[in-house]
Amino acid sequence: MRNYSFRGFVQSSLNDVVGYKVSPIASGIIFGVAHLSNYVNPLTGVSNLNTNAIVWVLLSCFVGTFFGLLRRKSGDIYCPALFHGLQDFTLSIMSILKYSMPVISLGIGWLIFLTTTYRQFIKSGPR
Repeated sequence: MRNYSFRGFVQSSLNDVVGYKVSPIASGIIFGVAHLSNYVNPLTGVSNLNTNAIVWVLLSCFVGTFFGLLRRKSGDIYCPALFHGLQDFTLSIMSILKYSMPVISLGIGWLIFLTTTYRQFIKSGPR
């Protein structure tokens, strides 16, 4: 039975099309391109493509691939959904604070958290 969320539906469908090992990368790229909608809206004709848009899409592709690997490793969408929520929460706090030092500290903390968690998933072996 497929889960009809982005990660559940798209990655499960890509498992059938491109294979189990490539699907996290392919879904990560789709995830990143989907975030381009923050800068381009064909319905309103708004297009604000700039360096920020490119960086945002590339970061979204990287994070989307990470979420895809978590999805594959955990076998469900709850772990990547939790990480996505934590990421959105962290970015919201960073935008509220608007100070350099707290923003850098939160970013470094988030990076350490993701790296540590991913290492624990790798150590646990395939599911």
